[in-house]
Amino acid sequence: MDGIFLGYFLFGFFKAVAAYVITTEAGQSYTDLATYGITAVNRTSLLLNVKGCDNAHIGIYQNGGVRQNMVEFVLGARMNDGYDIREYVNGALPVYQVSKKGVLLDCNEFRAFWISWGLTPAGHRSWLLGLGHEVFSDVIANFTNTQPDNGDWVSIGIAPYFYSSLQWEFYIEQQTTTESSLLSTDTNELATVNDTLTTDTNELATVNDTLTTDTNELATVNDTLTTDKNELATVNDTLTTDTNELATVNATLTRLDHSQFTTEPLKANFCGTETCACKTMANFTEEDLIEFVKNISRILKVDKKQTSLYRRSLISVREERTSAQVIGNVGLIFIVAVVGGICALDISRFLRSSIYILGKDDVISRGKSAA
Repeated sequence: MDGIFLGYFLFGFFKAVAAYVITTEAGQSYTDLATYGITAVNRTSLLLNVKGCDNAHIGIYQNGGVRQNMVEFVLGARMNDGYDIREYVNGALPVYQVSKKGVLLDCNEFRAFWISWGLTPAGHRSWLLGLGHEVFSDVIANFTNTQPDNGDWVSIGIAPYFYSSLQWEFYIEQQTTTESSLLSTDTNELATVNDTLTTDTNELATVNDTLTTDTNELATVNDTLTTDKNELATVNDTLTTDTNELATVNATLTRLDHSQFTTEPLKANFCGTETCACKTMANFTEEDLIEFVKNISRILKVDKKQTSLYRRSLISVREERTSAQVIGNVGLIFIVAVVGGICALDISRFLRSSIYILGKDDVISRGKSAA
């Protein structure tokens, strides 16, 4: 096996491509391309050319080594009659995930291929095989690992079959100094943008906290206003009640005839049913004053069952809120459903008993008629 570095040629404006030509002899085991600086680390695709008659093996594997945890592509399998994609898991025998017919290799000319890999949303490794050097173009096979991806894919190896030798060409994109400078500048600008976004995020969080605090304070103010409104309504009700009671007292006081304190004779309430000489306040005895005060107390006394407060305690205020009406209706429907369900369980028995009783009465009536 020999490896020859051919050199660099321009590829695009800022990139160069290194071409490696490697020959693998018949019966040779897997060759790790790390010798040529080609690994699977930080890589998602591989470009290659192959010249040979059959069975070109390309393996991409994890740290365990060849055929431990590996995906193997066989180009020109079965005497160049098809191609295979095989999955090795923990050193077990390979599972042929893809096996299709198709002549891919040529004994006299290089054929171009590409291999690409990535992760699915479910965490499985996905693989693509295609013709040419334009990744994702001319796809001829695809495969997804049966096991979740739980390791790093680090190595790439190549091998021939037992009876044929192969020639390989690999193309590796390398960055020039100019591109590295551009990438460094872009990285610095990206860091600046990230810092700005972080600052804006922090300021937005501060604004959100302030808005939350203002919202809570506004809710507290609304609750206070609602409480004050309710208390004001209570005060207004109390004032209305007091005003009505005061009007009653005023009306009662107006009915008091102060002429009874004149010297004119009248039929005094304090003299029984007899007409007696009216007395002035100065001529009232102690008993007369007590009786007078009792009369005034009786006149001014208000029956508590006639007050608006008492009347309101006996009256249910109509509830206009839709939610309260819905709750009440649901409760009524539930009660009717329960009672109706219980009655429905016994209705058949009730009907049978009624029919039996009616039939028995009919038999008795016929017996009496016959007698």
